[in-house]
Amino acid sequence: MAGKKLRFHLGTICTCVPDKPVKRILGFTTLSLLAAMVCSYYWRLHTMPYYLSIVAKSSTDSTAQVFYDVGNGFQEEDSAKTIVKKSSDFGQLSFPIPADPINGLRFDPLDCEGTLEIKQITIEGAEGVVHKLDHRKVLKPVNEMSLQNSENGTMLAHAPAGSTDPIISIALSEPLDDWNILNFFDEDWLQQALFLFVLIAPIVLALAFQHPSQRKSSSDD
Repeated sequence: MAGKKLRFHLGTICTCVPDKPVKRILGFTTLSLLAAMVCSYYWRLHTMPYYLSIVAKSSTDSTAQVFYDVGNGFQEEDSAKTIVKKSSDFGQLSFPIPADPINGLRFDPLDCEGTLEIKQITIEGAEGVVHKLDHRKVLKPVNEMSLQNSENGTMLAHAPAGSTDPIISIALSEPLDDWNILNFFDEDWLQQALFLFVLIAPIVLALAFQHPSQRKSSSDD
């Protein structure tokens, strides 16, 4: 009877002990996956393609620049530029902006004298238009710039002769801070998460199953 109990006890040990490494592997694998998903989300948050889109036509070749205030005021590092070509047809000027709370927007339409006729201003993301701004209301002249509504509903932004730094303010009724969080969990996020998981998981598992004496020698070194 004692022998049967001993064999039963040993059998229980044999079936239970292997479960611990398996559970440990599953636990650290899950931890690696969660870490990869979170890192991928923050990466996607800062690379999500949002744009300030301005449909306009220009009387001259120039450069346009948009500044966005994310808490530090208007500064060069928080801005985006694009080339403006002289044209009799309306075209789209696109300026990448971050998916961060934006307190204000500043638009430098030209870097010389000339006229930019503005037809539409929108903020667009991966799923299309996020905000549509009324260009007849939100644009305010700041420096070397006059604004005039045209009969066809466009806005004429004119920089007089000798202008070098025309500036327009894009007035916001409230900070832009309503980005759709679901847009960040797209195919790019999934691919990045899987890539990071493949990198992170072997390292985490190697450290998790490293022998205590090896960890101690590593720390001593």
